[in-house]
Amino acid sequence: MLGAFAASFLLLTPNAAKANGYQGTINSAETHTGLSITSASGFDTWTFTANKGDRIIINAVKTSGSLDTTIILYNPHGTIEASTAGYNGGGDELDWQLQTNGLYTIVIEDYNLTATGTYDISFLDIAGAITSSSNPYGGQISSAETTNGNINVASDMNAFQFYGNAGERIILNAVTTSGSLDTTIVLYPPTGSSAEVSTAGYNGGGDELDWQLQTNGLYTVIIRDYGLTSTGAYNLTLFTINGALTSSSNPYGGQIVPAQTTNGNINVKSDMNAFQFYGNAGERIILNAVTTSGSLDTTIVLYPPTGSSAEASTAGYNGGGDKLDYQLMTNGLYTVFIRDYGLTSTGAYNLTYFKIPGALTSISNPYGGIIVPSQTTGGFIQSRSDMNEFQFYGSVGQQIIINAVTTNGPLDTTINLYPPTGNTAETSTAGYNGGGDQLNWNLLTNGLYCVFIQDYGLTSTGKYTLSFSTIPPITNPGLYNPSPSLGQMLTSLPASLSWSAVSGATNYNLYFGLGVTNALQQTGTNVATASFAFPSVATQTVYYWQVVANTPSGSIQGPYWWFNVLSTNPPPVVAVGSAGGNQLMLSWPALYSSFALQTTTNLTTGNWITVTNPYITIGTNFVVTNNMAGNSGFYRLVQ
Repeated sequence: MLGAFAASFLLLTPNAAKANGYQGTINSAETHTGLSITSASGFDTWTFTANKGDRIIINAVKTSGSLDTTIILYNPHGTIEASTAGYNGGGDELDWQLQTNGLYTIVIEDYNLTATGTYDISFLDIAGAITSSSNPYGGQISSAETTNGNINVASDMNAFQFYGNAGERIILNAVTTSGSLDTTIVLYPPTGSSAEVSTAGYNGGGDELDWQLQTNGLYTVIIRDYGLTSTGAYNLTLFTINGALTSSSNPYGGQIVPAQTTNGNINVKSDMNAFQFYGNAGERIILNAVTTSGSLDTTIVLYPPTGSSAEASTAGYNGGGDKLDYQLMTNGLYTVFIRDYGLTSTGAYNLTYFKIPGALTSISNPYGGIIVPSQTTGGFIQSRSDMNEFQFYGSVGQQIIINAVTTNGPLDTTINLYPPTGNTAETSTAGYNGGGDQLNWNLLTNGLYCVFIQDYGLTSTGKYTLSFSTIPPITNPGLYNPSPSLGQMLTSLPASLSWSAVSGATNYNLYFGLGVTNALQQTGTNVATASFAFPSVATQTVYYWQVVANTPSGSIQGPYWWFNVLSTNPPPVVAVGSAGGNQLMLSWPALYSSFALQTTTNLTTGNWITVTNPYITIGTNFVVTNNMAGNSGFYRLVQ
């Protein structure tokens, strides 16, 4: 039957074929609806022009009747190049790489030539247009972008494209927002070959494709209904781990530094937020993500710098409070994703990040630092994800006692003690103590220990006091008293970085830098004294530094200190002298031309008046004379 059909078909020109169901040209990204097979022996034909190597996708879906659609593709020479098998209940997909150049013909008919009905057809040439007037959804998509689409009829598909490189990892989330659509994601390589990967459907309209690209070039993403049976709207989110972390449609995310607490928002169910930090193999990272509004069930997924699959993740089901406590496996720029665990909910959250070793405090989290025996200090868990870190130098077998007691708020303190090795916590308190915890422990190793205070269930906030003691009460050798001090805001630059000399140290190594996307650089090697010339810096920038003391018995690692350079120039000082009589001569460096001179006779009232007398330049200074009213006067420079 098919042989006879093919022979008669090949004799038909397109115009003559119109009488036998010739529908005309179908263009890439077009969908045609409401088409009919009116007799069991009838068929429709469509034509398109394409090139050898192009990948084409044709969907034909029955919309009424008992029609069992089948798709037959004829090449320009009139022979069958590919076909579908039928038995798909009237929903067929032909996914094929063309074997030659020229005018191809599509035939749609009933598989057994026994039934009739209506159908819709959608066509895509991946090398051609990916949107049309009948199918406007799709187009270029970039990393960190969230967009939307619509499967208007069951045969429909939307195509999106992005550039990728071999080895890069991409994450695509497609989530139904209306209708009964069961989203599936199909990823095609630039080569015209078959799909590199796809999702399996059956996910209730929430799919994630997590994949390492196999080649370089323009990739194509197809979104359709898994069974070609349903319609609906959806959101689509793309991330390339080596690409942008944020976009205009997704502004949350970016670089994150140790001891920082930040916030984010999962705006739609497909959404993800990406954060990055630099880490080294063996370092331990602790991440807390806690929902602050909405029904979001936070999950944390950690990807390595290599493009491989996730190194670690949290399991969800934690009611929007997740903790990832993990020892890194490699060196480089890690990426953290926060999303809803089931791709079913939205909401806002806070994220807190610490690294061991790493900075103890940050601009957003100033509580923490080095503690010594017999010291009592305080802290503040400002948000539910928050942690405070304290460090002390310990020795193997030494007994330590740490008390943490809530002083304000519903905080349920818990204490976690981490060793210098990057391993899991040596010990911790169990919580449930109403905000009063004691940790009594004999240390297992030597070095710089880390103490973390947080809320036990990541559900509450509040203030607390922390007391630390050792038996015997000995302060072990270590790196203390940095200058600039931890977290200092610099408005002028000191001559050097300095610290207290370590007894027995032969010399020091110094590491310095931004420490966000790269490791700190060794800027001082075998430094003989406990100071180092202040390095070149930029304003409005946070810098990190660490000192390692070298001793005959081994090295002593210092804490990670940081300072914030607000200005590299010292604030101007007004010099006051007599100009005779009741006149004063006031001068200040001409470098500060943006400053204005103000005066008042009463500091209590704060009634400062700008001096409008003209000034002259003498040498490198501005000079102005001014009458002094009364027995006293006060002057200042303001910018």
